[in-house]
Amino acid sequence: MIEAGLKGNATAVFDVFNERCRVDDYAGNFPFLYNKLVDECRKKSVKKLIWKVKASDCFQALGLGMEAEGAAGSYFRGEPCWFFSKFFSETRRKTDEWINEDRMLEEVFHKAHNRGIPLPPDGLREAALVDAEELASFYGGLFPVYPVPIADPDYIKKSMRSSSVYMLVEDAGVIVSAASAEMDENHLNAEITDCGTLPPYRKQGHLQHLICALEEKLLKNGIYSAYSLSRASSFGMNRSLYQCGYTYGGRLANNCYIYSSIENMNIWWKDLSR
Repeated sequence: MIEAGLKGNATAVFDVFNERCRVDDYAGNFPFLYNKLVDECRKKSVKKLIWKVKASDCFQALGLGMEAEGAAGSYFRGEPCWFFSKFFSETRRKTDEWINEDRMLEEVFHKAHNRGIPLPPDGLREAALVDAEELASFYGGLFPVYPVPIADPDYIKKSMRSSSVYMLVEDAGVIVSAASAEMDENHLNAEITDCGTLPPYRKQGHLQHLICALEEKLLKNGIYSAYSLSRASSFGMNRSLYQCGYTYGGRLANNCYIYSSIENMNIWWKDLSR
């Protein structure tokens, strides 16, 4: 938390692993908070500042030299959120895959809708604390590198006890696909994340089933807005979100370390109330 006395405060997360700072919430004098946080970022050798900005503060953010990388049309209790960034490193700003990722996105938009195939006999269910060990092993085998310690069962248990719900698909008692939703009860939104499927089970629509199941759970918990950050290079993940009715909201350059290196991430969002 960055405190600025009577001028406001900002909930800032300094992410050492991803060499970034992320602001999820703030209130008060935006320019004052921004300048104070930029000073902190420089002291901590942060390479990228990512700020979820309210629509009413967008022009102030632009005027301060920040760069708008995308938006979610429904985030702050149904109001839009803009993802603004400031880069502190030239190498962090550069990316060689942007045009290729644009081409892949065009393929996603033009691909015919797929109804998928039936789930395996074991079906789909919500994960429980007793599944943490197997989930951690599942994720650890899929992602050599991940922005959070998803291969640690204690991390999964902690997230389950706080604000996250996990859904999984099993075949013969083995997890073959999984995803989670991290709920923000303050702003009534949730991030669809931790999506993964074992290679032999891909292209079968499992993630679409999981996302739909998570959305039903979110609505029961009074969450009416969902968004997701997907690897811009992953055709399957972007296609799954698009086919589930999510709207593309832009791309975050060199957002985090995932899979094997630092990658660009696409923003997708959906108003669940509709």
